Amino acid sequence: MRRNLRCPYHSWTYGLDGTLIAAPNIAELTDTDGASIDRHRYGLVAVALREWLGYAWVCLAEDPPSFEDDVVGSVTARLGDVSAIDTYRIEALQVGRRVSYDVAANWKLIVENFMECYHCATIHPELTRVIPEFARGQAAQRSVGRGAEFGSAVAGFTVDGRAGFTALPGIRPEQDRRYFAITVKPTVFINLVPDHAIIHRMFPIAADRTIVECDWL
Repeated sequence: MRRNLRCPYHSWTYGLDGTLIAAPNIAELTDTDGASIDRHRYGLVAVALREWLGYAWVCLAEDPPSFEDDVVGSVTARLGDVSAIDTYRIEALQVGRRVSYDVAANWKLIVENFMECYHCATIHPELTRVIPEFARGQAAQRSVGRGAEFGSAVAGFTVDGRAGFTALPGIRPEQDRRYFAITVKPTVFINLVPDHAIIHRMFPIAADRTIVECDWL
């Protein structure tokens, strides 16, 4: 385990508590007032950090909201049960593939698009064949704890509806053959199906540009 953090560009080195430990020629450096560099003043800024579902969740707010209320609460609101997501054991899954999209759109438009399926019948016909209720414009977020059921002739959440992988251990009967979509505001989507999970993360680059990173687990 590393005992420090080192900037590869200027070689400033910090302790795991954020304290500035060393920097090239630090004894000769001065701040804008001409004073010697104060190691405590020039340390790293502490931020709120939680590890959950195998990801590091960071909040830069000086007064961060409750993680349990904002993040875990968003998941519970969709699944209807705080323990429902635990059955997928996302933290134990491996990334099978990571895909990044450079989208010419504001991140808020992407969130809105994900949360509605009125467009699905015309834009995603292959999806509506797997999940027929999407053809009626209904979104997976509409019913707490219910999800969206696969079509009767559909074996798996694949492009052609054929079987994919074996269901994840621990999947409940009421989670089988169903797709659950969760929006964790502001910039995370969680997609759950019996044999895998998909995590979308958005990185706003400009008012009209967003990088969307998708992990297939």
